[in-house]
Amino acid sequence: MIALRWLKRLMNIMKKALTFDDVLLVPQYSEIEHRFDVDISTKILPSLELKSPFISANMDTITGPKMILAMNELGCLGILHRSSKHCIRNIIDTTKLGKYTKSLVISIGLNNDFLIADAFKNHIRYLCIDVAHGHHIGVKKLIDRIRAAYHGHFEIIAGNVCTYEGARDLFKWGADCVKVGIGPGSVCSTRIKTGCGYPQFSAIMEAHKARQTCKDIYFKNKFIIADGGIKNYGDITKALAAGADAVMMGGMFAGCKETPAHRWRTNSNSLKVAYRGMASIDAQQDQGIEDPYEEGVSLGVDYKGSVKHIIGQMGKALRSGLSYCGARSIEELRQKHEFVEITHNASREGEPHYDH
Repeated sequence: MIALRWLKRLMNIMKKALTFDDVLLVPQYSEIEHRFDVDISTKILPSLELKSPFISANMDTITGPKMILAMNELGCLGILHRSSKHCIRNIIDTTKLGKYTKSLVISIGLNNDFLIADAFKNHIRYLCIDVAHGHHIGVKKLIDRIRAAYHGHFEIIAGNVCTYEGARDLFKWGADCVKVGIGPGSVCSTRIKTGCGYPQFSAIMEAHKARQTCKDIYFKNKFIIADGGIKNYGDITKALAAGADAVMMGGMFAGCKETPAHRWRTNSNSLKVAYRGMASIDAQQDQGIEDPYEEGVSLGVDYKGSVKHIIGQMGKALRSGLSYCGARSIEELRQKHEFVEITHNASREGEPHYDH
């Protein structure tokens, strides 16, 4: 009897959270004559604007110097992963990144103060504090140190979080942008290993609520990057409508020729490219971690060719998505959108099928 009462109480207070497959955007009346009349530019930091809201993930098999260059040239962004073994000056000197130094975003952990100093010396303004569980006292202390030592020189992305409270606190602690997503990535096993996480669609909406709260308090613009969970192009439109300013993707870019990942030929002569989570055993061993604990997987994906083609297709799909919603910009999409929750059968209905 006691157990039954406890279960009823738990069910009454338990929140419902959704992922991208649980919702659809409802088409709206539109006066947009062509999808290329849609503007998909965005901002992710006070002084960093992108022509397209696509970010390649700060993973060691996704974003190195070549990917950063390619994404910059396409009006997008690549964020350098924090396990890079080279100092920032060497990366700039030995690649063509010099002319992009002002828009270079580097990832740091909780104990990378030397990298922060290196970034400051090289006139880099953008930092991405990359912590698996970003709603943590260590992140607050790091932001405090950066703000105290560098007096507003840096604009800061911080994460990852997946709750209203997590996003709110990062904004309050001084982050300009929060990175949202715990466990939605295609090579992440955090939810399976720990039992912790939050469906990505609802996590973005929670962060957007926190952004609105903090904007009312501080009268400053705050930004959101949705990190992970994008399985198809339509998920990008849903993420932006839910409140994200940009989407960070790993799996969508895995296999591109610009990635720094290992490649090999199979027995059937197909070309495979390595793709792995940053908490995978392989990645941790390469980082010199002596007693690794796995919360990610490693695998091989098919070679996809240039990222330029993928970005082009993403842009067309996003513009088309906005035009269906009658929105000429991402900001207008957030104001005009309407979501509907769908059943599993409705989700299956929307997939290509031929039953006859």
